[in-house]
Amino acid sequence: MNALNDTKEIRFLRYVTIVSGGIAMLLGSTAIALWIIGEGDHYTLFPGYKPMSPSTGMLSFLLGFVLTGNAFRLNHRINNKICIAVTAFLLLYSLLLMAEYFIPVRLTPELYLWPEATGRFSASQSSPISGLLFFFGGIALLLKQFGDERKGLMNLLAGIGILILYTGFCFLAGYIFGVPFLYHGNIVPLSLPTSISTFFVGCGLLAMGGPGTVFLRPLSGSRASARILRLILPWVIIIMMVNKSLDAIFKDLPAVQFIFTTTALAILLIPFTIVVIVRIVKSVFKEAEKAEEARYKAEAVLLESEEKFRKLTQSASDAIISIDSAGRMNLFNHAAEQIFGFSEQEALGKLVEILIPHEYEKPHADGIRRYLKTGKSTLIGSTRELVARRKSGEIFPIEISLSEVKVNNISNFIGIIRDISERKLAENALAESARKMHEMNDTKDKFFSIIAHDLRSPFNAILGLTNILVNDYRKHDEDEIGKILDAIKKSSEKAYELTENLLLWANSQTGKIAFDPSECSLRKIIGQTIDLATVSASMKQIRILFVMKEDCVVKADVQMAHTVLRNLLSNAIKFTPEGGVISVSSVNRENYCEISVRDTGVGIPPEYIEKLFRIDSKYSTPGTNEEKGSGLGLILCREFVEKNGGKIWAESRPGKGSVFFFTLPKQ
Repeated sequence: MNALNDTKEIRFLRYVTIVSGGIAMLLGSTAIALWIIGEGDHYTLFPGYKPMSPSTGMLSFLLGFVLTGNAFRLNHRINNKICIAVTAFLLLYSLLLMAEYFIPVRLTPELYLWPEATGRFSASQSSPISGLLFFFGGIALLLKQFGDERKGLMNLLAGIGILILYTGFCFLAGYIFGVPFLYHGNIVPLSLPTSISTFFVGCGLLAMGGPGTVFLRPLSGSRASARILRLILPWVIIIMMVNKSLDAIFKDLPAVQFIFTTTALAILLIPFTIVVIVRIVKSVFKEAEKAEEARYKAEAVLLESEEKFRKLTQSASDAIISIDSAGRMNLFNHAAEQIFGFSEQEALGKLVEILIPHEYEKPHADGIRRYLKTGKSTLIGSTRELVARRKSGEIFPIEISLSEVKVNNISNFIGIIRDISERKLAENALAESARKMHEMNDTKDKFFSIIAHDLRSPFNAILGLTNILVNDYRKHDEDEIGKILDAIKKSSEKAYELTENLLLWANSQTGKIAFDPSECSLRKIIGQTIDLATVSASMKQIRILFVMKEDCVVKADVQMAHTVLRNLLSNAIKFTPEGGVISVSSVNRENYCEISVRDTGVGIPPEYIEKLFRIDSKYSTPGTNEEKGSGLGLILCREFVEKNGGKIWAESRPGKGSVFFFTLPKQ
């Protein structure tokens, strides 16, 4: 069976399902509407017969609705749930209609809403036969919903359709030809609209089973037998109908006239019929033999091509997935199984949305519809980096090349997909490495800038003053020499402080400073550091106050903690005028201790506070006695505080003083 015939047959069967469902909906909705306006007892199509009940009308409408919904491929989750809910209600209600025949209790509300009586049966009373037929119809719909197109279940679905179709046809023929069994017995018969509805419902269910079922397979494809059957069956049906019609027409005529008429018709029609049948059969078999031979050759070539393509796709290292225009996967190779976690059996026939993150499902479906309508797409024919979803729900990056393949004017979309998770990790690591390298280069440049500028100044002063003493010391008295020596001492101390901070900072950057955290008393660390700073503070008559309500045990490197406090106290002394006050305090928090060093010095402008702890934006000003700073002290403080898992920050108001805070984690 070639692809074109398959497509035409499937489309034809879909149209049959749509028309059948539409007729059932029309008949059912008409019954409901007429009962609502009070004219339902006239809905018989032939006078004197039982009308279609409102319950049967509702079941007919619901079953027709689900038939039409399936034919239109309403496969979105919400619509699918609606179809399942409607089918479940249909099954329950049809069971109630059947149960009313066996128990004396009325389980449906129709007799209470429409109690009119005509003859032996209430005008609105439903037949248990209609309940049984619609129940079987609901079972068939569930087979379609949950059968996953399995061959055995589709054959069962089509068989149910044949049963309903045959039952409806029998009752319909009974109305047409006046068969008396319709109104014999106590069972409520099917009304004529119900018979028509069930006949078309059966046709729709048979068509829904597809051309591969045992009932329709003999009629499908281009085989000779299929073509003959498709040609002869309509004639057989027409002859049966004509025969019945002739019987009905001529049964009241006189026997002589009947014999004369039928003999004349036979003389005229038999030769013509023989000639037509011989020509048709001869032509059909001749064309069928050619078509059969061509088909065998085409199938052999197709099978060979399909086998080569299958081996090629299965051996590919990249995932290869093909979807049809409805978004269902019809190709899923071995690499796709490994990448996405679905087996081939799990994926084939499913919507491709199972491989797409939920937030991209609707844009993807809209994109396919837009492309099929306009032929424009930014993705087809290109290679893009997107994201996909594994069976486990994991979202990961992919590279996809998407192309369109048309077979008999039917679009299929083939995607070649590569998992680029490792490549993305490598790219991100490379980008992070480049960023860190850039930062290190910037840091190195600032580092050399500090060395070139700050280290040169004290050594220039030392060299200049030393030259004065060496060359002209006889020209200066003792007071002048003392001042020169004091300046040399301060410049040497400045050079030493700068050199020590530079070495400390460089070692911290290269990891050469050992980090040895331990449990230690914060009171002890602060007290020892204040003792060392008291001498330099007393030279400016500055008082250092220590406020701590309770001790705090921190987990920190003791030497680093001393260095941080020493730098903060040194800066506070430097920028506090003579007679000022410096206070050191500690506050216990839940998981850490907060230490602050507050001075009454000159303060810092707000725009410079954020630059204090960054080497790429050095900020340094002279102290109240023109003391020079290295500019690296606070940078060292930040390095050491963060190394211990804490934070450091500052608050200040020009002319009011500054306060520096830092934290250390508790035990």
